[in-house]
Amino acid sequence: MALRQFVSSYLKPYGELTKLDADWTKRNITITVALKGETSPITVDVKKFDVVERDGRVFIEIADLSVSREWAHTLAQDLRPYKPIRVPQTFSSLVKNLL
Repeated sequence: MALRQFVSSYLKPYGELTKLDADWTKRNITITVALKGETSPITVDVKKFDVVERDGRVFIEIADLSVSREWAHTLAQDLRPYKPIRVPQTFSSLVKNLL
């Protein structure tokens, strides 16, 4: 539940999270998002990620992902390496404990 809240808050400027599936052992998260201004949702498959701690802060580092729309997938590949996502303090212990 808390993970869903974190992802929803992260995506809020872009749209609404409609589905989240996570496989912690494989380090895979699949999300479906209803983007603002779009008529149909997109799916983002985070194929590999790691949780790291630096200077007392927790980050999610995405190694690879794919997007269901071709143009968005190409853009995502062009933006590699991905900027680490800082996990807010309220969710840090949860994220660390899940892994």
